[in-house]
Amino acid sequence: MTRQNIKKISFVLFIILMLVLPIFDKSPYHLDLMIITMMNAILAMTFIIQLRSGLLSLAIAAFWGLGSYLSAILSIKLQMAVWICIPVAAVLTGITAFLIGLAMIKNTGFSFVMLTAVIGMLFTTVVGNIDYIGGYDGIANIPRPEAINLPLLAPIDFSIKLHWYFFFLFILVAVTIVITAFNASSIGRSWMAVGMNRRLAGSLGINVFRYKMVAFVFTST
Repeated sequence: MTRQNIKKISFVLFIILMLVLPIFDKSPYHLDLMIITMMNAILAMTFIIQLRSGLLSLAIAAFWGLGSYLSAILSIKLQMAVWICIPVAAVLTGITAFLIGLAMIKNTGFSFVMLTAVIGMLFTTVVGNIDYIGGYDGIANIPRPEAINLPLLAPIDFSIKLHWYFFFLFILVAVTIVITAFNASSIGRSWMAVGMNRRLAGSLGINVFRYKMVAFVFTST
């Protein structure tokens, strides 16, 4: 059995385990822990992509926070549906990451790490001093996503914690599949080449700036 097949079987077994886990453990506290773990797993995968491409950003959490604040503002202040707010916030966050990346990606090594650290600290300071969005107390009364009605199935009601669990499991599986596909593609191979030796990758015709920018925007959105 090849290593690739072992990974696929392990992934399928993991999904099966996560699907049946709530049957044996119905503790709300444990469901909360699993939801937080899945969120952190997604965040970890974004770090891995950046490391593969030779980047080390300390501002990923800041971009996640930006997306969260944007979606909350759109839903509360503009009364937009949550399922519309999320993709709109993702696009706006991606545009912000692209504009910041234009000024930062050319920096390498320690200077890039420090610049992203500054962005992270500035985000916390700026957001904390804006009363319109609650300052350091954050935004209160954020509405839950609207229920999802699927054919032949009961509605997915996000007032039920178990439904949140399966929703994040779906997101985790989807993100894992997408990232695995990226890594197996020419983009992923270019990321690996740039991360290993950017000068050598550039001499082979790989656009180092472009692939670093793709990794930075993709992982920040």
